Amino acid sequence: MIDYKKLPDYLSPDELRRYFEDILRQIETQPEVDQSYIIDALWELADRQWHTYTLIAPDLAERIEAFIEGVWVQLCDRQDSHLVVKVISIVGNLGLKRSYEMIKKFSGRYHSQTGQRIDEFIQQVEVLDNGKIEDPYYSLKKNK
Repeated sequence: MIDYKKLPDYLSPDELRRYFEDILRQIETQPEVDQSYIIDALWELADRQWHTYTLIAPDLAERIEAFIEGVWVQLCDRQDSHLVVKVISIVGNLGLKRSYEMIKKFSGRYHSQTGQRIDEFIQQVEVLDNGKIEDPYYSLKKNK
């Protein structure tokens, strides 16, 4: 397995696509693979994708959203705030609108650190980014 933390800080969009394809293939062909490994890998890749200042390809976004939708309730129910924060970051960095809409439905459900993180994320998107989750660079453009 690849240690995604050790990848260079900058990768081109084409290089990132290959890494995203690799981790998504693992999700789709090895359902027993550790969720925290997958989330950590996606978090690392999403951060690098954000720093390319290009949107992720729609086909990759769709597959990532399918994974997130499959694990979200379980993460929240386990009150795994560490992984919830990473998933929120993935959603924000990649501009995953469908996942964001799903996350919004969980606002106010949890009175814990997990719930607080969810509410903070939603507030940040709504206030700082004017609700424009699909454009992870909105706040950069607005300040020009």
